[in-house]
Amino acid sequence: MNLFNLRLKRFIFNLLKGDLSNSELEKEVLHFELLKAIQPNIKTLISKSPLKNVNSITYDELHRGAGYTTNNWAFDLLLEKEMIASKSVFEFGAGNGKFLTYLMKYGRKVAGLDLINPKKLSYITTGSVDMFDEKNLVNVDLAYSADFLEHLDYKQLSSLLCKISSVKIPNIHIIACYHDDVSHLSVYEPHEWAYIFSKFFTHVEIRNVNWRRYPLKKKFVVIFAK
Repeated sequence: MNLFNLRLKRFIFNLLKGDLSNSELEKEVLHFELLKAIQPNIKTLISKSPLKNVNSITYDELHRGAGYTTNNWAFDLLLEKEMIASKSVFEFGAGNGKFLTYLMKYGRKVAGLDLINPKKLSYITTGSVDMFDEKNLVNVDLAYSADFLEHLDYKQLSSLLCKISSVKIPNIHIIACYHDDVSHLSVYEPHEWAYIFSKFFTHVEIRNVNWRRYPLKKKFVVIFAK
């Protein structure tokens, strides 16, 4: 039995037993395998976001909101095996810096990048991803992001993934798969995100597909690449 048929059987099995989380994951993995087999031009993947660009003023306003000052989705990566094993990390879109601060407290060497650095933390570089130099990842065990990549347009996204892949380190990302009418420029289905990553990395996994429920179901994906 080939891998595709095995995953198809898993998807049907999970669907029949009512395990919607696992069945959704299997469905996205199946779609990812199909995309890899068909090899469509990456430009045929159309972002579902109506937005074209977002400026730093918008992000500054967002970071003043209660949700941005108190929440940090990167904590959902805490138990990933690569995070547990890491000794030095780099966070893209570090936001309020809470996760980096937490990791540093427990002995990690940390660094990050964000367009807005509201707490003026010394280990977060303030600036655009366009100016990022991959040399910053040379001594890093793991690069990651949480709810960051969807804020980039495709040109920025492809440039960043190219830079990360050139350093050949593991990286893991939580990505929102819905548009928010404010700042999500790249909105793709989980399997489409995985396919985009596969154009830059030799190994890509869809680790998780799930929903946030506030108040409507909003899908997100966890992608691992190396």
